[in-house]
Amino acid sequence: MMYIGVRSCAVSPEVDNYWGSSKHLPKNVSEVCDKFILGTFDSREEAVSDEIKRHNTNDVVVSDVFWNRAKQTSVGFDTSGTKLERTSEHNQKIGRSNLGRKPSDLCVTQVKLANTGKLHTEEAKLNMSQSKIGKKHSTETKQKIGKANLGKKHTEESKKKLSNALKGNTNFSGKKHTEEAKLKMSNSRKALEKIACPHCDVVSLKSLMVRWHFDNCKEKTL
Repeated sequence: MMYIGVRSCAVSPEVDNYWGSSKHLPKNVSEVCDKFILGTFDSREEAVSDEIKRHNTNDVVVSDVFWNRAKQTSVGFDTSGTKLERTSEHNQKIGRSNLGRKPSDLCVTQVKLANTGKLHTEEAKLNMSQSKIGKKHSTETKQKIGKANLGKKHTEESKKKLSNALKGNTNFSGKKHTEEAKLKMSNSRKALEKIACPHCDVVSLKSLMVRWHFDNCKEKTL
């Protein structure tokens, strides 16, 4: 496999240890690949022009022997070595323009393949955990999550993984429910209790029976 990319450096190209910023390159690219200098230029613009020609000549996007997933198309649109900072207003415009859009199945598959085998660093895990502290899902979000998972069942493999992960788990050891939590659980269980109406012998949930039967039953005699 090969990769064609432009590089600007302050040292001799032969001793520069840069291999590329593409996420499609293997992590150990320096160990499994050799680097060749295809040309040196007096300006970044000349180098990008040469890159465009090589990308088109080799048709790198569809070729099976290149890691490149996009062609360089413009000398002017080259942000290498620069840091782009978006304003809050810019971010809001991007958010509004993407509202309601859904990625294609191909895009979803490509993202999954690109992330397969990748693990978050401990620092990244800590940052994600801290960013979610105090946040709660809205009722609308909860409903969407519920609908998305409706009818889904765990595979046998998934069940085994969950079982193995919970074996010997003592995370809840010593923890006690608050009185408020106990009351909520008690009330929820009582609401599921089934009782019979003494006037018509109908049996149903207590929450329904209290409303439509007993003293309110149509069969009740004075």
